[in-house]
Amino acid sequence: MKFGLFMATEFLHAFTSNLLLVVLFFGGWSGPFVQEIPLLGIVWLLLKVAVIYILSLILRATVPRVRIDQMMAFNWKFLVPVSIVNVIVIALLLQITRGLGLSPAPEDATNFVANLPQALILLAGNLLIGFGILSWLRNQGRRERLSSQVVARASGDEGTMVATPTAGR
Repeated sequence: MKFGLFMATEFLHAFTSNLLLVVLFFGGWSGPFVQEIPLLGIVWLLLKVAVIYILSLILRATVPRVRIDQMMAFNWKFLVPVSIVNVIVIALLLQITRGLGLSPAPEDATNFVANLPQALILLAGNLLIGFGILSWLRNQGRRERLSSQVVARASGDEGTMVATPTAGR
């Protein structure tokens, strides 16, 4: 009985969070023919929630679980420094675009064409940060792979790879 109640609350939590997601980001009860037949709003809302709910269940079932200590280590050692670098770079790019006069005037804040140069510069900055991070990760993997091959050759066992912890971790 307790386990069933626990599972019911787990699914209810997923349903209500998906309901909130649909209301905030996917238009909620709006849809075709809602103006003519208002009860269709409830149908559209429940249909959107069901689709997002099924997608979240599929995602939860297919993605492997990560231990909380692994997730915290990843967050603190990788995501937080990357986000700090991203904030600094974007702040610098915003100041540069304002200095060059590419930033739109406050009355043109909703004008797409007026915002386009600044948006493209910020997009380029984010893409450069992303490519830089990916190349750094690729180089880190290559270094670890080469160091493990050197250890395997030094031990005289050419056929197997020995994983050794690298210095500085």
